[in-house]
Amino acid sequence: MKKIPLLFILLFSLNCLAQFSKTHYIPPLTSNPSVAPQDHYIYISTPSIQDVKFKIILIGGGTISATVNKATPYRYLIGDGDNSQLFEISSNTGKVINKGFIIESEGLIYANIRTNSGNFNQAGGLVSKGISSLGKRFRAGAMLNSSNIAGLLNFFSILATENNTEVKISNIPNGTLLANNTPFNASDPPINLNKNESYILAINDNTGSKLIGALIESNKNIVVNSGSFGGTNDPANASAGGNGPGRDIGFDQIVGADKIGSDYIFIKGKGTDVLERVLLIADSDNTEIYVNGNTTPITTIQAGEKYVLDGSQFINNNLYIKTSKNVFAYQSIGGTTSNANQNLFFVPPLNCSTPKIVDNIPQINWIGSRNYDGVVNIVTETGAIVLINEVRTFATPIPINGKPDFVYYSISGLTGNIAVKSTKQVYVSYYGTNLAATYGSYYSGFDIKPELSIDNTTSVSGSCIPNITLKTEPDVDYTYQWLNNGVDINGETGNTYTPITPGYYQVKRSIPSCNTSNLSDKIPVSNCSFDLDNDAVPDNIDLDFDNDGITNCEESFGELELDLTGTSIVKNTYSNSFSSSITKNPTTSSATVVAKNNGDFMSEIPIGTGNSLEYKFNFSTPISLKMEYIDAANLTDLLNSDGEFIVKSDSDKTITVLNPTNQLVIDTNYDGVYESGVTEYSSFEIRFRLNSTTPLAAGTGTFSFQSHLTSSLTFIHKNLSETKNNLASFSIKAKCIPRDTDSDATPDFLDLDSDNDGISDLIESQPNTAIALSPIDSNKDGLYDVFGTGTIPQDTDSDTILDYLDLDSDNDGIKDNVETEADQDADGIRNYRDMDRENDGCNDVVEAGFNDGDSDGKFGIAPISVNQNGLVISASYALPNTNYSSEAPIIISSQPTILPVCELQNTLVSITDNGGNSYQWQLSNDGVNWINLVNNATYSGTTTNILSITNVANSMNGIQYRVILSKIGNSCGLTSSSATLIVNTLPTIRTSINLIQCDDNSDGISDFNLTEKNSFISTNAGLESFSYYTTPTGAATKDATTLIAKPTAYTTNSKKIWVRVENSNNCYRVAEMNLIVSSTQIPTSFNKQFETCDDEISSVSTDIDGEAQFDFSSTTVTLQNILLPPFNQYSIKYYRNEADALSETNEITNTTNYRNMGYPNEQEIWVRVESIADNSCFGLGPHVKLKVNPKPAIDINGDGHDNQLVCTNLPSFYVELNADIVDASPTTNYMYTWSKDGSIIPNENNYNLNVNKEGDYLVKVSTAAGCFRTRSINVTASDIATIKSIDIVDLTELNSVTVNISGQGDYEYSLDAPLGPYQVSNLFENVTAGIHDIYIIDKNGCGTTTKQIAVIGVPKFFTPNGDGYNDYWNIKGVNANFSSKSILYIFDRYGKLLKQVSPSSQGWDGTLNGELLPADDYWFTLKLEDGREAKGHFSLKR
Repeated sequence: MKKIPLLFILLFSLNCLAQFSKTHYIPPLTSNPSVAPQDHYIYISTPSIQDVKFKIILIGGGTISATVNKATPYRYLIGDGDNSQLFEISSNTGKVINKGFIIESEGLIYANIRTNSGNFNQAGGLVSKGISSLGKRFRAGAMLNSSNIAGLLNFFSILATENNTEVKISNIPNGTLLANNTPFNASDPPINLNKNESYILAINDNTGSKLIGALIESNKNIVVNSGSFGGTNDPANASAGGNGPGRDIGFDQIVGADKIGSDYIFIKGKGTDVLERVLLIADSDNTEIYVNGNTTPITTIQAGEKYVLDGSQFINNNLYIKTSKNVFAYQSIGGTTSNANQNLFFVPPLNCSTPKIVDNIPQINWIGSRNYDGVVNIVTETGAIVLINEVRTFATPIPINGKPDFVYYSISGLTGNIAVKSTKQVYVSYYGTNLAATYGSYYSGFDIKPELSIDNTTSVSGSCIPNITLKTEPDVDYTYQWLNNGVDINGETGNTYTPITPGYYQVKRSIPSCNTSNLSDKIPVSNCSFDLDNDAVPDNIDLDFDNDGITNCEESFGELELDLTGTSIVKNTYSNSFSSSITKNPTTSSATVVAKNNGDFMSEIPIGTGNSLEYKFNFSTPISLKMEYIDAANLTDLLNSDGEFIVKSDSDKTITVLNPTNQLVIDTNYDGVYESGVTEYSSFEIRFRLNSTTPLAAGTGTFSFQSHLTSSLTFIHKNLSETKNNLASFSIKAKCIPRDTDSDATPDFLDLDSDNDGISDLIESQPNTAIALSPIDSNKDGLYDVFGTGTIPQDTDSDTILDYLDLDSDNDGIKDNVETEADQDADGIRNYRDMDRENDGCNDVVEAGFNDGDSDGKFGIAPISVNQNGLVISASYALPNTNYSSEAPIIISSQPTILPVCELQNTLVSITDNGGNSYQWQLSNDGVNWINLVNNATYSGTTTNILSITNVANSMNGIQYRVILSKIGNSCGLTSSSATLIVNTLPTIRTSINLIQCDDNSDGISDFNLTEKNSFISTNAGLESFSYYTTPTGAATKDATTLIAKPTAYTTNSKKIWVRVENSNNCYRVAEMNLIVSSTQIPTSFNKQFETCDDEISSVSTDIDGEAQFDFSSTTVTLQNILLPPFNQYSIKYYRNEADALSETNEITNTTNYRNMGYPNEQEIWVRVESIADNSCFGLGPHVKLKVNPKPAIDINGDGHDNQLVCTNLPSFYVELNADIVDASPTTNYMYTWSKDGSIIPNENNYNLNVNKEGDYLVKVSTAAGCFRTRSINVTASDIATIKSIDIVDLTELNSVTVNISGQGDYEYSLDAPLGPYQVSNLFENVTAGIHDIYIIDKNGCGTTTKQIAVIGVPKFFTPNGDGYNDYWNIKGVNANFSSKSILYIFDRYGKLLKQVSPSSQGWDGTLNGELLPADDYWFTLKLEDGREAKGHFSLKR
């Protein structure tokens, strides 16, 4: 983005010519598809030895910013091809958007376009005419294009520079077919273009001459390129073979009818007479043309007619043309005598005021990396001294026929950057040429008004008085007169001037010898904007004049929308008055302003570009103003692109425009060119327009115009439309109306201490933790970055009077200037805000001897009333008692706490303080009423810092305790927070219980799970914890030496243990448990066995892991039959092992679907029978056995690794299949059943099976126990390949062969290599021309297929030098077997038949009638036997 403090800074200036400008427009180009552009570039140069900043703006795209100086021209690669930022495809011509360029520079620069084309056989370029290219009436020119050769195209392209531009094209015959395949119709309505939109008109082939003389008219300034992209002046047609004269490209940027002339000199190039053409187009009827000084016109032409002079009209390679009326002049030249080497450029007329310098033509001999021969033609006055790159040329000047006061020089062989200087007016055309292409244009002519530059002696305040000097380049032929506000400045006749007063400045440049003079544009020069705080931000937009972090408007009465229907401005104590006036131009105009009382106004200007209105305000007292876009308006009243506006302040003040989102374009150079991207700009006059074709919606404006203490504001509105009225709406408000709180004549926004209390606004406005001050202001809005969008001022006492305006910021009855900004207790709160400045726990208002009835630290009882200065109305503000600043603190560092306690236990309540205090403990049952405690049987230490409570009872639950502390010198005292006593109850349990366990081996000892009886001991067992001890004392004291560590597997004989039961509050009781060991009641002979085959369950089990699924649920019924009834008194349970059965953990609950996981092959299941009533054990033992039988160990071929293949073309070929036993067991241990495709094969029961048919084979292998596995083998078939067809793509740069086959096999392909390598793809690419063999193999080994083919191709060159290599040129891929009847014709580049060759012969040896032909490109026509025909060219090299 671009910020311009005051004036746009120019680095240098010259008495400039059109090509030498700060602004350049490049409309897009187009081309014939046969002459496609290659790499194309923008070249930028300058005579300045200092860097000149510039921007290349890609229309519809981004921006490239760079610098250029005399030693280092700039080259920008645009792209390649006919669809780039510069080129539009000819079939898409017509209205074009997002193409072309605008180049904006801070100094004067040259800009030109260069492009290679047509495989480097063509080249072209144009030189931008700068702001002189702007015009409203043009005549198109181009090469004649009367030949029938292919690839011709004439065109012109138009770029609009303003919105709502209407373009009318005429003088082209109706019905002419354009390149976009639409017919031309002169009666079509005008073409409507908005800013930066383009229109391209192009005509292909030999009808392109209809474009010459076309009239292009517009209602607003446009820029036009015109010429040929594929053109020739040679009328010769193509030969019968299709070949003919060559073509080239030539185009240039032209100027409007207001800048052409009637006096022209043309210098001939190096071409033949048919190539060297001068094209003159009349813009007025009865235009007479005089040649070489003759007094008799050679012809008279009418408006739009052309007259063409060929090379025969030149004398000594020059031609002088004089016309009776101004004409458009184009010149075509040849770089060589070849008609494939032409160029065209637009020629400037002679002009006495044309400058004497062209500095410089950049890299004259280069287009990108392509080298050319650089040539300049220099026309100057007779007797002039000419220098090229500061070296005088002593070449002989050649006089101009019919114009003896002019001569010319033609200098070739130039390279690099070329500067041409003459002691008299000079015209310089340049071109680059080689044997194939020519490009070039004029680098001088079209003189325009002088442009001013500004020397800025300092960058602090911008380009403003007193920092600047105005200058224009000195020249001995020129005289100068400086003007201020249109009046000559006495004695100021040099090329520089230093303004001392603001105003409009310009210079008049005169050439006495020409009797001509030109005035530069008027440039407003302002005083530097006021900057009271020296922060480099103009006061116009400075948000914080005194840099205290509080915005100006916060330190004021705020903004005020002006009542534009009245004359007064009143807000609070501020008052001002103003008058307004409206001036219309013309005075009879119906222009109006509709003003409102909220600052809004709407201006309406009637139809016509000459209509305008001035709306001016004069204020009795200087005032700061802001003009913004309106928030609400009718759709008809919105700002639009048909309006042009000026905002002015007093000439000794400035206005700053802020344009952050680029909604406006601003004329910073005051040259009528409105620039985009200007985000900030200051002057006493600002000119602007809307940067959009769509009216700006109300309420969406982001721009503003701001002034500081100006006595006037002027608004000027001009209409740019000839078809409709123009309306626009804006709003004006007074900005930050000044307020003076302490009446010291300094407004608050300039006053560092607005309430005069000795504490700065910077401190009083911020929180207690102040921001670390830093002067960095990244966005240059006058507000330091550390303050963000501005400090939000503090109001400590919430009395609506902000601290920086409040004389008693904490409402404690003590003034801020007494309390000061110090921080006595270093707590981060300054004294004037701190209600307890010495931090002794007693508020200052009390210690000062004042009233604080509600103990809130403020004077009196809330609500408190204050005056406008923040003083409490009821306070006397007498001097405070000094005790308010003395320290006698009472500090509690640890408040009372009581841990929850179990019933009947003792506890303590304590407090930690800073010492030297007295204590009194209190209790309360409700937290409201408190009773002082005295020492007794329950309480002791009631006047110390520790209170003891003995033998706590349940009835004491919920009682609160606190302590009151007091100290001499502290009148407030301090009461602690309260602590609540929580009394927890004990568990409820059965004090004695039995646990019976079975004896597993009759030794009187067994394993007990002691936790089984938890729920019998306590009904709340789930919420309590149980631990087990061997003694009652251990249980009471949690003695670790008597703790039973593994209660779920406690091995013992019959005995007693003790159980400790604790609830969630850690309160406990102890129960007694009797352990009894009893004998089992299940017979030892009872046993049940279950068998099954190993099985497989996905992701759970394989069929080789010894695990399977069992149903042993029948065991329960069998057991019930041997137990004493009733059966419902028993619980029969099953366990995986003895330990689980004894501890009664991990019970097997699903006996119908059990898997022996973890116990492969065999497992014993333990049975436990016990009482349902009390878990007493009745039986225990391993009475169930599970057995898993294995399956055969075979390879089932799951991954297909043993699959087999047979060849269908080899019926006697068999393969052997087998069952594949993998554990070395005898094959006779198993039974075999073979099947194919789901059907059992009869009588096939052996381990092996021989097959020669494809199919899916299975063999089932079974054991004697009936367990089996199945092996599957897939047998597939293959075959040799059958060639269906072969597709050959030849006669190209990249030949290819595609083989199309059928067959069951898996195939690979090879070209000319029977032993390989082979490829999977059936496509061969980049195949050389010639005879080839194709090989196709079956990867499965079933055989090979072969085929011979021919690929036809054309060699690109041959070298007939007798060395045995490439001595003959012929078509490849043709012989006696392939295309033997084909015919080959060979031509030179002009279409002459040289040889007819049989493709089956040796070929052509490069001779004609025995004579060696030169190295060159030659052409051929090949007619193949299959009816195809090919044409092309090749090179003969020697």
